[in-house]
Amino acid sequence: KVNAPLVRTSLLEKNARLLNSKLKGRLIPREGGDVAKANLNNAILDYQWDSAQHGGSMLDKWAMMDMDTRLYGSKFALTSWLYETRDDEDEKGEKEVVFNGNEFEPLDIRDCGIDSSCQNIKDAKWFQHRKWVFVEDLDNKKDTLTGKPIYPGLKELKSKMAEGVSNPVDSERQSRILELKGIQDRKGRDTAFPMVELVTEYRKERWITFAPLYNVILRDIKNPYKHGQIPVVQLKYYKIQDDPIGESEVEPVLPLWRAAVSTLCGFLDEMNIKMRPPLKIIEGQARIETIVYGPEAQWIVNSQDAVQEMQSTGQIINFFQTTWPALVSAFNTAMGDLSQGVSNIDPLGGAKTATEVKATVKQQNTRDQKNQTDLSGAITDMMMMWQSNNKQFLFANSKTMQYVLKIVGPEAFAYFKQAGLHEMEVTNEVMQMIGDNIMSQGGNMNDMDINEMVRAGETPKNPVFMNPD
Repeated sequence: KVNAPLVRTSLLEKNARLLNSKLKGRLIPREGGDVAKANLNNAILDYQWDSAQHGGSMLDKWAMMDMDTRLYGSKFALTSWLYETRDDEDEKGEKEVVFNGNEFEPLDIRDCGIDSSCQNIKDAKWFQHRKWVFVEDLDNKKDTLTGKPIYPGLKELKSKMAEGVSNPVDSERQSRILELKGIQDRKGRDTAFPMVELVTEYRKERWITFAPLYNVILRDIKNPYKHGQIPVVQLKYYKIQDDPIGESEVEPVLPLWRAAVSTLCGFLDEMNIKMRPPLKIIEGQARIETIVYGPEAQWIVNSQDAVQEMQSTGQIINFFQTTWPALVSAFNTAMGDLSQGVSNIDPLGGAKTATEVKATVKQQNTRDQKNQTDLSGAITDMMMMWQSNNKQFLFANSKTMQYVLKIVGPEAFAYFKQAGLHEMEVTNEVMQMIGDNIMSQGGNMNDMDINEMVRAGETPKNPVFMNPD
């Protein structure tokens, strides 16, 4: 059996065409809006985009979003504000902040559940996400502002776990990758570090986390985000009425793919038969154990026509030359790729007109543009949640008076230079010191020396106070 990776190749090509450069979500001021604020927020969002590296870069995450959406119909991602500190404390008894900003976490579709009566995550009543976590990690989860435990019901959960109720992770979900490698999935089997299955139900007004196996609610809180939405982004390319998940791009073309693979395997089988054809042997006229294919092989027979190779018509080769290109062409058309037959004709040669080639490329780009529009909508949803989180959490700590970020990209840097943020100035105190210095020299100083002192006394109009450590 030989596999023709038509589906894989098509999906990789689509993914590469759609994500061949850095994605961006930008705020554009409406008529009468503040351009400076929009550019400042864009600088913050660009910096956070490059900083959100948990689980890979943002380009890797959106590539995963695109690929899984094509396979499963939809892909969900959790958009949250992440606050991380080091375990050890400094001399002042404070913990160093390692990360404080927006994050983006793609979720496995097998661990997601959504309100079946909705059309999209935006109008869903609830969204559930399942995960397996270490109980030890639940102990360390504390609120960054109050210092209180995040999960008040953890004590009840531990008491029920101590009663000996098992948590069969392997019966809930099998890892396909580990199964193919012949490795046993050990998740949840380590008695020293027990794991528990948790489900978090996100609603627009509440978040509820519970352990379904133990029938324990660990927490029930109000939605901490002021945007008032379920903090989940959904990417969906092909909508279906009365189905919030949508349609897979791969599922409709699987019959064509199987037919193409079957045709290829049948052709290779015919080649094997041609290389080692069946033999017609007259009974009693040959010693069968001597009839082998190999160099200098000796067949012991009683007559020259005792053994004959079967002669086939060879029509399968002719059938393959017409069937295989037709199936591949139908597959490419169904996937929105180049809708032309597979042949040895140069698409830019004389056999095809320029109009035909242009129309073919346009059809491919049309599908890509439609996907790009859907992808842009999902990124917009994420960026609007990020912007709302910035307003709420960026200066949530009363001790935070400023936020230092790196300006990413020459466009943003040129704008802030044009706005005058890089300009230098000489304060009145410095001018007084320069005047006193000139007077102490009796006024005998040339212009070059005076200008040198002025340049040395310049300070930024908008200084950034860097950490000396």
